[in-house]
Amino acid sequence: MTGKTGRMRYVSNAGLVLEAEGESIGIDLFSRDSSGLYPDTPPEIRQELLEEIGKGRLGTLIFTHDHGDHFCREDVWEAKRRAPGVAVISTEPVIRALQAVEGDGLSAEEHACGKLTSVPCEETRAPCWIQAGPFRIGFLYTPHEGAQYVQVPNLTLLIEAVGQHWVVPGDAAASQELFARIRRWSPVVDWFFLPFPYVGLRSSRNMLAEALEIRQVFVLHQPRPEADVQNWVGQAKRMCEHARDRLPKPVFPEGLGNWYEL
Repeated sequence: MTGKTGRMRYVSNAGLVLEAEGESIGIDLFSRDSSGLYPDTPPEIRQELLEEIGKGRLGTLIFTHDHGDHFCREDVWEAKRRAPGVAVISTEPVIRALQAVEGDGLSAEEHACGKLTSVPCEETRAPCWIQAGPFRIGFLYTPHEGAQYVQVPNLTLLIEAVGQHWVVPGDAAASQELFARIRRWSPVVDWFFLPFPYVGLRSSRNMLAEALEIRQVFVLHQPRPEADVQNWVGQAKRMCEHARDRLPKPVFPEGLGNWYEL
């Protein structure tokens, strides 16, 4: 590790702004969950993000998959109206949704603006890499959690910046194969930004602890408190308090909009 540090802002269900060396990227920033289970991007944060994009301070947007709690098509098009050159990188269904013309009120010129990149599904199962300013980002196609979503393309992100290694799995199913693929990239993960079941289930914790040395954990994808009738988050927190494995105590953020040092 170097003496450099980065910052992260938590802005929606699984939405992150990552900042390093004065440059920023956005991951799953714009969220509108039709089920009402997971938190949307609050209107005031949405406006702040759009202003940052419009000013050129946030030039790369990445979406792990096309579910509404990770991707809102209308908000991305508003971002592209304000900054035609903003780069959008995602799965083929997301890019197809952004390229659709009929019925959305946008002109052909508006559809042509900006950069839209669909990450290829590599047969070798090796990461597909891009450079975005100080960020080197690897994309792994990984199965979505839940049997009903197994056909949904999902990206796990391997991010190198400020001498650190960060992982953002989207809604990837926790598995020994996934963690082995991450380990081949780096056995040490400085920050793992993960859905709460990864640390709330003993089986997932054991796989993580056996495969990787994880220095910090940040918990994403927590249900809205009023919608968490099963008390999933409370159970996950209790598991973290009593577990006797090598995983660090996670950061369970309270609310949206705060910045964290990385």
